[in-house]
Amino acid sequence: SSGEFLYFSDLKLRDIFRLNLREFFSEYATLAKAKDSALMHLDRGERERALLMMANISTNLVADLPLSERADFDFGFVELLRESQRFGEASRVLDRYAQAEGTLGAFRRIHGLAISVEQQAGSLSAVHRQQLVQDRAKELLAIGSERAADDTVKGLVLLETGKLFLLANEPLIALKYLGKVEGFKDKEIRAKALFTRGKVYRSLGEDSKLLQVFVDVIGLFGEEASWGKRAVVQAIAVSEQGDDFRGKIASLNSLPGQYPQFPFLSASALLRVADLYEEHGEQLKAVETLDQIIKNYPAQTDLVVRAYRRKGQIQATAQNYQQAADAYAAVANLTGSNPTELAQA
Repeated sequence: SSGEFLYFSDLKLRDIFRLNLREFFSEYATLAKAKDSALMHLDRGERERALLMMANISTNLVADLPLSERADFDFGFVELLRESQRFGEASRVLDRYAQAEGTLGAFRRIHGLAISVEQQAGSLSAVHRQQLVQDRAKELLAIGSERAADDTVKGLVLLETGKLFLLANEPLIALKYLGKVEGFKDKEIRAKALFTRGKVYRSLGEDSKLLQVFVDVIGLFGEEASWGKRAVVQAIAVSEQGDDFRGKIASLNSLPGQYPQFPFLSASALLRVADLYEEHGEQLKAVETLDQIIKNYPAQTDLVVRAYRRKGQIQATAQNYQQAADAYAAVANLTGSNPTELAQA
C-alpha cells in the first residue's frame, strides 16, 4: 500500500491494479449507499465487484440487524445471486427466513420456487421447461391469492411469474404479467418489472421500446435516485448498440434533444460521445463535446468535473499544457483539490 492507494496484482491477467482506498471505504459509508453502489457496478457490467460488495454488506453492515430490518437487502442479494446462477448461495440466504411468516415468509417461498426452476432450466428440453414453468407459475399465483391484501407480495408474484415465462421463451406471456405491475403503488417493484420488460424487448429486438422502458424508470424515480441513475446507464448502453461508430455517435447525440427534461441523462450521453471520439483518435471533437457539457449542464457538477478532467488529460497528451492547466484549475475550483496533484494523477 502507499498513502491512499492499495496496489495488488492479478496473476491471471498478469497486471497490477491500484485501488483508491478513500473511494473504496466511502462506498460503505451507509447501508443505502453501499447497496446503491453495488447495483451501479452491476449495471456497468462489473458483476463480480457487485457481488463482492453485496457479500461484504451481508457480512459487515447488516449481520447484526433483525430479519425485519435486513430483509430488503437480503432479498435483493438473493435476486443478484440468482441472476449470477449462484443458486446455492441464494438458497442459504433464504434459509435465514425458514421460520418467517407473513410477508417475509411469502417472499422466501416465491424466491424458492423461482430458484427451483432456474436451477433445472438449462438441463431441460424446451417442452419440459415450459411445463415446469407453468406448474411453478400456478404455485406462485396461488401465493398471490393467499396474500391478496398484500400488494408487495402480489407485485413480487407477478414479477417472478413474468421472469419465469421469459425463461420459458414465452415473451408475450411474460409481458402480460409484467404489465400488471404497472398500477402498483410500490415504485421499487414497478422499476424491477420495467427492467425485466427491458429484457423481454431485448429478446424481441424491439430497441425503441427498450429505450422507452429506461426513460420511464427515470421519469418514475428522477435522475438523482439510485433507480434513475441505473436507468441512465442502461439507456446509454441501449443507444450505443451496434458496430457502426458514426451510428453510435448519432444515437447518443440525439438523447439531449429527445429528453431535455433529463439533464443528467443528456450530459452522461455526451460524456460517452466524447469517450468514443477519443477512442477513435478524434481528440478535437472529443474536446468540443466536453465543452458542450461544461457550457450547457453547469448544474451537473460531477459530470462537469469529469468533463474538465478528461479535457485536461486530452490537452496534456496533445502537449497543450496551458489548456490542460486551465482544465485542471477548473476541476480544483469545483472540488477544492490541488491542481498540481490532479495533473499528476
